Amino acid sequence: MKALTCILIVVLAFLWSCAGVKPAPETSEAQLSGHRETAKGIDWLRKGCRRRAWDAFLKSHRYFTLAGDAKGAAMALNNMGTVYRTAGELSSALVFFEEAIEIYRQFPDDDRLLQALSNRAAVLIDGGRLEDAARAMDAARRVQERLGIPFPALGINAGLYYWKKGDLEAAKSALEAAVQETGPGDFLQTARARSALGRLLLEMDRAEAALSHLESALAADRAFQNFPGIAGDLEAIGRVYLKKGDLSRGATYLKQSLFAHAALGDKKKAEAILSFLERTCSPDACGLEGVRHLVSQYFEGPLSQGLCD
Repeated sequence: MKALTCILIVVLAFLWSCAGVKPAPETSEAQLSGHRETAKGIDWLRKGCRRRAWDAFLKSHRYFTLAGDAKGAAMALNNMGTVYRTAGELSSALVFFEEAIEIYRQFPDDDRLLQALSNRAAVLIDGGRLEDAARAMDAARRVQERLGIPFPALGINAGLYYWKKGDLEAAKSALEAAVQETGPGDFLQTARARSALGRLLLEMDRAEAALSHLESALAADRAFQNFPGIAGDLEAIGRVYLKKGDLSRGATYLKQSLFAHAALGDKKKAEAILSFLERTCSPDACGLEGVRHLVSQYFEGPLSQGLCD
């Protein structure tokens, strides 16, 4: 259960690993095209459309390369690594992050070096390579200290690292620090930190505290229109209510999550939640007959094309 929960957080957190910057006034037409494709890719990721995002980021890499923009090319490589990470293809993700880091080392004062280093550490944590992850986190922390900037992703990585090691109290402390480091308008990092902390607290049987953080994560994901994040937050909140013994509210949130995953075209996840609901409560109590019918419309009926088609 612990490993599964950590994986869920990784999937929900993909967007924070992507990079995008506003083009400078002297930007060439090729660079402008690269930035436009980057924006498209990030928007596709917000909708959970990895294939579309990959195509956009690949185009951005081509434009930046043709323009001789090394920083832009590194940004594209970092974003392509993020797509691989969300697909669970960790070895491929690591290759792209390493390539991005190699380029960014030419520009040691660019904060995107820190982002790429953080992404490398995150992938190593995902893959359970904890000794390598510890070294990667140290390297990223040294860059952060040199730049003197807040970077909550490092605290989130530390939290997930300790969680993987089974030190839940250390994980909690790291994630609480990451929450404190997020700014009021930073919806992305806020959602990621709050979601991770909420799920950890749920695993620690602290349902009431978990609920507060997960509701904050949901609000932040809604503010950014991060569809996969919203779907995951709804599921986590539903599980909190079940833990509290409130079957009605728990089932309501889980059904909302089920429909959100179905709307994203994630049949495997939608069916997993439906199966969980069927094991948790009777069809009449949870109104599952109507749920089954509506889900079938997403995958077999007029809505079957999905957001990514």
